[in-house]
Amino acid sequence: MDKNSYIDLGTGEVKSKREYKLQNIKQSQEYKKMLKREEYRDRQRSRKWIACFHQPIQKLSEVLELHELGVVMNLLPYTKFKGNGKLVKDGEVMRIADIREVIGRTKRSTITIMNKLEGLNVILKRKERNRNIYSLNPHYHSIGKLLHSDPFTKVYQLAARKMLRNLTLKQAGILYKILPHFHYQTYYLAHNPNEADLNEIKHMNQRELAQAIHEDVRTLRTHMKALQSEGFIMIQKLSNTDAFIVNPDIMFRKDVEDEYTDVVREQFYRLQLKRSQELDVQLSAVTSGK
Repeated sequence: MDKNSYIDLGTGEVKSKREYKLQNIKQSQEYKKMLKREEYRDRQRSRKWIACFHQPIQKLSEVLELHELGVVMNLLPYTKFKGNGKLVKDGEVMRIADIREVIGRTKRSTITIMNKLEGLNVILKRKERNRNIYSLNPHYHSIGKLLHSDPFTKVYQLAARKMLRNLTLKQAGILYKILPHFHYQTYYLAHNPNEADLNEIKHMNQRELAQAIHEDVRTLRTHMKALQSEGFIMIQKLSNTDAFIVNPDIMFRKDVEDEYTDVVREQFYRLQLKRSQELDVQLSAVTSGK
């Protein structure tokens, strides 16, 4: 037996040390993957998300105005876990006054929008101790339990709640419209967001996205720039045309995160760091100008 071999004391077989090394490397890699999955599961327990089902919300996007879709997007973070879709803020069921505060509309406008959403069965309303209780219809958005097996996007509630404050309702409406359109593995907006072969992904440019979500190109361009500025998306150049990638800390479609998720997250971090530095420079210029 040469120096590159060894005897397996369990089986008596002569085995290659190189094979042993490769097996251990493979085991180590599998172990790291297992730890990554466990880390993700632990993080997910504290990162509550709501499932947004693609087909129903695409149909909804065809009948609601952009600002009305923005209202729906803004209400997603307030759905209570194990509360049958009930809307809750600061531990209390949301009243019209609370909803008005979240969406930034007058009482009259808020009631009008909520009545329309109720009429379309997106919002469910019932009486409880002489109070109106509002909840989201799980056919469109579900938390805690999935009622059907249609493709869906996870929206992380805490992150969305914090970041949506910086958007107008129309910008939030655009965000809602793109929920079904990003690829489940790469996070890029695509014509075929469920395609398993990465080489077959067909990315959407600005004009194609406008056609897909039925919006004016110039209006969409303005809103997408705002979404990038606030960290919801990134606009990148692919083959001399714009392509869009969504922030996986806001919207997610996979079961677990992977190394690619970390790469995309780092890109968003650098983008926001650059924007923060630019704002500091602008603020400094204004201050020194005084």
